[in-house]
Amino acid sequence: MKSLAGTETDPIASTAGYATTADLSQYATDADVSANTDAIAAALQAASDEIETQSDMWADADYRKQLIRSLGAEVVATAFARAAS
Repeated sequence: MKSLAGTETDPIASTAGYATTADLSQYATDADVSANTDAIAAALQAASDEIETQSDMWADADYRKQLIRSLGAEVVATAFARAAS
């Protein structure tokens, strides 16, 4: 399957409706990341609110929700950086 950038992509990713790095590479810039910081934070907040986390002897539920937000932000930033290069 061809992506928006014209390269071969994972057929599962294409049919699932999410973009691969190849799809984003021609569109993502540093300005995109800066402009979407609030939207990304809001999406990660919504995800952490919706995901049911549990406490155990290693971490409590609130800490795991914070990890969703903080590690999610790192993952998104890395994805945008890789797509831009």
